[in-house]
Amino acid sequence: LAFGHRRKKSFGKISLEEAQEELRIWMSKVQGWNYEQGPSVPKNTNLGDCMTAVETAALSENISYDHRRFIRSRFKFIRKQWPEFGKLQPDAVSASEIISWVDRMRKTYSEATIKGTLLYIRKTFQYAEENKVLFENPMDGIKAQVVPPRGGDRRKLSVEEFDMILAEMRRVKHPLSHRAADLAELLAATGARLSEIAGKETSKLPGLRWEDVDFKGKQLTLFSAKGRVAKGKVATPRIIPFHPRLVALLEWLKQKAHEQSDLVAPAQTAKKSLF
Repeated sequence: LAFGHRRKKSFGKISLEEAQEELRIWMSKVQGWNYEQGPSVPKNTNLGDCMTAVETAALSENISYDHRRFIRSRFKFIRKQWPEFGKLQPDAVSASEIISWVDRMRKTYSEATIKGTLLYIRKTFQYAEENKVLFENPMDGIKAQVVPPRGGDRRKLSVEEFDMILAEMRRVKHPLSHRAADLAELLAATGARLSEIAGKETSKLPGLRWEDVDFKGKQLTLFSAKGRVAKGKVATPRIIPFHPRLVALLEWLKQKAHEQSDLVAPAQTAKKSLF
């Protein structure tokens, strides 16, 4: 009966000798004793001890400073947000408890934080399982239950909502806020990449220049971040036709001509920059 839950279908088909041998091996695992090789770790080892062992082993590897900092931050996060975790025995934590904790964390923290933390919770249980202080790993098969579908609750902004955001940005009395609004509207109206539209006089970003705007042909010529000339050859541009709202926007930008710059949407002022 001690191990019958994992052999419900085949329990009645094995001999008494096989059952006794398997029971002896299973009980040795539960008690923290390696049946074939002797004791591995003390049977009273808790998850805090397992976490310390996993953290020490991970930090002893030849890894970068950023990777070390990431590992330390994940274990620090576990100890701070789930203080009881380290005091529990490995077999005292169920899958439902882990899922419940993740759901609570998701209300405050990003999915990237949760994913990185789950990685080291999984490693902690794997260490306990390998050292025979855990028989069934509660993390087995838990990934599909805790990771939400991509996209989550994202939705598209309506045109009215987007215009309201632009109006608020232009209402702020700061030149960079106005330029950010112009840049956002250009990106939305062209579907271009940021590096193709935004430019800086002090950088190699090509940006959209007035010479690239064809008002008669109603099209834009866009160059990639590699520039207009790459490896001595003229780069192949992309041709984007005008969107209906783009004509009025470009004419308005042409009238105010940011500091007489050749750039349609300069991403900097004399002292500050958008990025």
